[in-house]
Amino acid sequence: MNKITIKYYTGMTLTCLLAIGMMPIFFAILAVIRTGVLVFDTLSLPYTAMTQYQQSFFRDIISKEEEYQDISKN
Repeated sequence: MNKITIKYYTGMTLTCLLAIGMMPIFFAILAVIRTGVLVFDTLSLPYTAMTQYQQSFFRDIISKEEEYQDISKN
């Protein structure tokens, strides 16, 4: 084997081993981020649902008042 072939295979082997060694670190980082997003979404769901209901409720109240005022004008 010549020097170029040895250098190539040595580099490929070391790069593969380094990537395998770094995989747990990336797994931990991604796991923390995904868990945080899941918890945030879960905890923000009730607030979002209540806000949507409140907006819908007041929209209905306003539309019913407008209907009542239109009827009372006639």
